[in-house]
Amino acid sequence: MGQKTSSARLALDPQSSHVLRRFAIVFSFMVLWSIAIEPRDPIKGMALMSAAAAAMDGLIAMLRKDVFNGPVLTYWDSTCAFFAVSCLVRGIA
Repeated sequence: MGQKTSSARLALDPQSSHVLRRFAIVFSFMVLWSIAIEPRDPIKGMALMSAAAAAMDGLIAMLRKDVFNGPVLTYWDSTCAFFAVSCLVRGIA
């Protein structure tokens, strides 16, 4: 009776959904742009763009005074995600 459906448990609040969509869009453009710039070795461009995106999102998070590790996703979460992508890509290269 009191059980929620699986879709209700996985539903995110609007702000978190917006952060995830924004990350997915920016990440997609970064992948496409790094491939367009250097088709033979897009890894270096991807690492650089991911680090730049992490720095920019971190700056925006500080200016907006977002709460780190809060109940909803914020610019801090996308900062951590872009930093993780940068580290992963640098480890692959």
